[in-house]
Amino acid sequence: DELDIGGEEPQDRIVKAFQSLVDKVYTNLPMLRGVSYSEADINKAVQAESSLFGPEGAGLGEAEQDVLSFINAQARNGVKVSVKYLVDRFTAKPYGWPTTAVLCLVDWVQNGRSASPTWRPRSTP
Repeated sequence: DELDIGGEEPQDRIVKAFQSLVDKVYTNLPMLRGVSYSEADINKAVQAESSLFGPEGAGLGEAEQDVLSFINAQARNGVKVSVKYLVDRFTAKPYGWPTTAVLCLVDWVQNGRSASPTWRPRSTP
């Protein structure tokens, strides 16, 4: 596909072109709602009183629901899910989520603030 990227500055055109490419390849990236997760947020996600996912973790966002749905589907198929398996899945196409975002979402699901509080990831070697 040919892109019509307008603009005066070559650098601006390159940035727009790459952003367009990212948008086409990582179609599920907007599920994170523009939130940037840091390593400090991983610790916050583990805490019960964390407001990282809204007040008292109320409601499942699209990203949280997708992680939980994938975990539940794998469990129904008898597949043991590791954190590495989840990171590999959600950092690849069509998600493209940063590793810190995946870890925060997995922590949130693992610590029982979801519809499936009994899920626990298997350890990885």
